[in-house]
Amino acid sequence: MEIPKYLEIKNDIKDKIINGVFVPGEKIYSENELKKQYGVSSTTVVKAIQELVNEGYLTRRQGTGTFVRRSMMNKEVILDENTHHPKGENRLEESIQVKSITEITSEEVAEKLGIDKADKIIHFVRVRYINKEPWNIQNTYIAKKNLKDIDLDNHKQFNSISNTVKSLLKIDTLNESMKERISIAYPPPGIVKQHFGLEKDLPVYHIKRITYYPEKTPFEYVETFIHYEYYSLGITRNKK
Repeated sequence: MEIPKYLEIKNDIKDKIINGVFVPGEKIYSENELKKQYGVSSTTVVKAIQELVNEGYLTRRQGTGTFVRRSMMNKEVILDENTHHPKGENRLEESIQVKSITEITSEEVAEKLGIDKADKIIHFVRVRYINKEPWNIQNTYIAKKNLKDIDLDNHKQFNSISNTVKSLLKIDTLNESMKERISIAYPPPGIVKQHFGLEKDLPVYHIKRITYYPEKTPFEYVETFIHYEYYSLGITRNKK
């Protein structure tokens, strides 16, 4: 059975990306070039390209063209997160403190959790310390309906939210599907600057993560700010 022409174009481009003919960041054929190459209409070309954009293989830049996305899609990589003391101290004593657990409503957070904007959300604020110096501020948001029959007044049990959720709800958030983005926040939010004791505006790591449970259903949204002197991230990819 003959496959649709748009699917033929899509598969050809996808194969070239996977096999390294097109490399991350490289511009691919223009719409006109694809039309001539395959003898098809603009509609067919646009459909093929759009599906590759939706699947994360390509990205479109207005007025410039279509490029291979710079992500490491379909590549096995090792992420190595490191925490360290900026003064080079070898003995690191780590601790965590739950600052607050509150019930809120937030249209922005509700959208990330895939719930109604009027639904109640539990907001956990925790600060991590290295040798008693704050280096990590973490905001965790979970729909209240997912935390039924859990004592939210017992702050100590939420020093590790993942352990508590695993123990009480049998959900292992550390091993569920997730999507995470790391960026730089500059200037940092006022509350972050205050917790870190920053006298002037300095860049901080800003990490946003959504964990899914069951699959494709957001369970928690986590927003973390990390002092730039205490954290580094390494990425390793082995050649196959």
